[in-house]
Amino acid sequence: MFFTTYLPLLKHTKRGLIAVLLLLQGCITDYEGSIGGSSEVLVVGGILTDEFKKQEVFLSRSYSFENAGPRYETEAQVLVTASDGQTHSFYETPNGIYRSVAPFAALEGVTYQLEITTVTGDAYVSSPMGLPPPTELESLQAQASTNEQGEPGISIVANGSGPATATKFRYDFEETWKIIAPYWSPYDLLVRSEGRTQINLAVVDRETEERVCYGSARPEQVLLTSTSALSSNEVVNFPLRFISKDNYLLQHRYSIGVKQYGLSEETYAYYQTLERLSMAADNIFSEDQPGFLQGNIIAVADPTEPVAGYFEVSSVSQKRIFVNFEDLYPGEDPPGFLVDCQFSAPGADINAPVGSRVLLNAIYKNVVRYYGINRGEVPGGSTFLMVSANCGDCTTLGSNIKPDFWRD
Repeated sequence: MFFTTYLPLLKHTKRGLIAVLLLLQGCITDYEGSIGGSSEVLVVGGILTDEFKKQEVFLSRSYSFENAGPRYETEAQVLVTASDGQTHSFYETPNGIYRSVAPFAALEGVTYQLEITTVTGDAYVSSPMGLPPPTELESLQAQASTNEQGEPGISIVANGSGPATATKFRYDFEETWKIIAPYWSPYDLLVRSEGRTQINLAVVDRETEERVCYGSARPEQVLLTSTSALSSNEVVNFPLRFISKDNYLLQHRYSIGVKQYGLSEETYAYYQTLERLSMAADNIFSEDQPGFLQGNIIAVADPTEPVAGYFEVSSVSQKRIFVNFEDLYPGEDPPGFLVDCQFSAPGADINAPVGSRVLLNAIYKNVVRYYGINRGEVPGGSTFLMVSANCGDCTTLGSNIKPDFWRD
């Protein structure tokens, strides 16, 4: 059984494994070789868009349960050739990412082909892909709503449109939320030294920002819609995300950045298969069971060799909104923190053997933070009032670097 590396191109399926080595019964190409053992399948992901930027391609190898994680494909030569005669070279960066040497944007009326040569000389090439007509992500809206289970919360919906020939859409998003450590203190408790008969503890100023942070996530799911059966080529209130009313993401301030991709018929069909199979993977009684889904990339020397992934050329439109809980549920208390925060006052245990002192071990293991002096909050406790790391240090849950796009 194989896992595959996590691909930004395909990360929106419910399972990383399904995303690229998708299991399919009845629509696979026969292959005489083994997909297991030493035959590690090349995994390719890339989305070329009409944004003027340095485009990216992701290369790795599938990996087995026995291995610790993905093996990125290194020292490969990566090119994107265009039908207008342009050739775009890519250079290697960490984690299997190959980035174009110069920024460029996909153009209408031009087809693009991905060409890969591995360090061992194996060559791979994609089908020529053209840029679909541009679409417009017109608005994002946050609405107080209930889900199918009757649970209250907030729904994020998209509204978009395109020309008559652009009827296939895909969405992805990244969500960001503000985190404030509820029991933050400007001070730290440090162990200066620990001996057999003496412990030296010091309360010092904190040196880094650990009160306000920002969490971020890019959920794994395929979000597709088509307007081909509608009278107008408009996407209306397409559901992107539901957040339950008691989810701590909404405690302070929440933001979601959404991209709308205009897809070709071929690309849309590929994502439909990914979506269907990712759903089937959660149902052992489904008729869609394990096999291999070939994308639009082949090995030049042996077209029957399995190659996982897809090279996509898409138009893109994007927007971002910010959401405050009180704007949608005025007068109601916002959701609580992620965990239940409680004080503790573990002893330094001066008479305990070195290595078995409760407070010191908690500090060494980085699972507690100093809050203050115990003035009766923990009866019978020791001198120092401590909280769990999550409650006193926001960097355990997010980054203390404020995103450039963030607006308070």
